[in-house]
Amino acid sequence: MRPIAICVPVRNEARRLPFFLASIARLDTSGLAPPIVFVTLDSCSDASEQIVRETRNENSLLDLRIVRLTPCREANAGRARRAAMHAAFAEFRHWPNARLLTTDADSVLAPDWLLKNEAAFDTADLIAGYAKRGSRSRDERRDELEAYLESLHDVRRRIDPIGYDAPVSHPYTSGASLGITLAAYERIGGMPALPFGEDAAFVDYARLAGLRVRQDKAVRVRTSGRRRGRAVNGLAAALKASDEDAKFGIPSLLENPWDACQHYAQQAFSRAAYPRLLSESDAVRHAAAAGLPPETVVSAWDEASSADAFVMRVVPVAATKKPVTLNVARDLLLEIEANLEPKRTA
Repeated sequence: MRPIAICVPVRNEARRLPFFLASIARLDTSGLAPPIVFVTLDSCSDASEQIVRETRNENSLLDLRIVRLTPCREANAGRARRAAMHAAFAEFRHWPNARLLTTDADSVLAPDWLLKNEAAFDTADLIAGYAKRGSRSRDERRDELEAYLESLHDVRRRIDPIGYDAPVSHPYTSGASLGITLAAYERIGGMPALPFGEDAAFVDYARLAGLRVRQDKAVRVRTSGRRRGRAVNGLAAALKASDEDAKFGIPSLLENPWDACQHYAQQAFSRAAYPRLLSESDAVRHAAAAGLPPETVVSAWDEASSADAFVMRVVPVAATKKPVTLNVARDLLLEIEANLEPKRTA
């Protein structure tokens, strides 16, 4: 059986660690190797280490490994996550198909988390799971925003489908649920040691390296809705900022979905063209057809090893032209969905 690692950064998580570790103990491992859990203790000043040690002593079926970091004042989620994943990499270095999974200590894993990850690896190199806040979190404003973003993502995949993406996809790349093969992890140089945003950067590196990224809503974790997080500019900070905006009546401003869909259509055009670009001349002709600078397209064609990597280079994320409120964006998205409906039923 191929080995599986679960890599977890921990910084003062004594309150939530017991629930997280209990969810690992409940994971269904049918047909899989039991996972080894690599826990990075990042400058903890609470009982986090004691809880990990006690759990290891009380449950002999849980293989818990502690990874230590040099203490530092500021939290660095990327540094801690990288340390855990590098420890797993060193343990499994002779197993290119080993699975390196990572999550957060304030999350609770669905019992089928390992099985759903394993199924997703059949068609992809990196799996971005779906993290949802616990039912006790009352974040109506954030819930409405995320519902809109998920609807927009559904439209995106209708305009620009990716064959290896999940049938039910989602727009997020959260460290609460990421999985990658060991060979793919080595190919992109590992998890970036960034104080925040390491998860999104990690996924971007994977796409640019030509890896197949699958954003799979079937791979689920439940995460906390706390307002005092451990990572700078993480979900907790976003929730707190949303609370402040709501308090002062500041509306959520978003990219006009018509502009977003125009961007998706440009990406779809280049994605469909990529397999037919067999020479520099083909790349120049595509640049003319797409209205793109020929030097940009030729450079992207020369460097890219997949359609996704090509698209990221030639049609990068565009700056928001004129933002609209969430209510306006939802109404406009309904118009877009109505326009797309004939394509779905044709």
